[in-house]
Amino acid sequence: MRFVALIALALSAGSQASVAGRWNVSAEAASKRTDDGGSVSRSAQEFVLEVSLDGAKATATLTPRRGPGSPWALTGTWRQNELELTSAWRDLPITRNGESSTAKARYLVRMTLAGATISGTCEFAMERGEPLPQPCVGRRD
Repeated sequence: MRFVALIALALSAGSQASVAGRWNVSAEAASKRTDDGGSVSRSAQEFVLEVSLDGAKATATLTPRRGPGSPWALTGTWRQNELELTSAWRDLPITRNGESSTAKARYLVRMTLAGATISGTCEFAMERGEPLPQPCVGRRD
């Protein structure tokens, strides 16, 4: 009986879904009013998210199809079908009032795996900007 229970446990552990792999992700456009009466908006985005797992530790590469440059390295966690990833802050070139400068930015990804899709929020965050998570969904490549 003990042997049968161990086999059942091993089979159920092996059948758990994994978020590891390559995902094509689309983030919807989003906008909102700020506390000071202004507004903030983000365009729709598309990117490839390649996820690797080592237990509960998740690492990923997020590659925008267009937009802020080269691939972004992300780290985070994978627990109970929940993926949470954050990149380090990166200096990006910007133009403000006609002057060239840089601004710090990073990606935040919070998604849940359900079947063959992941969904949740993806946020391209600016250090001095208003938070604006965008609803996003991904499908395996």
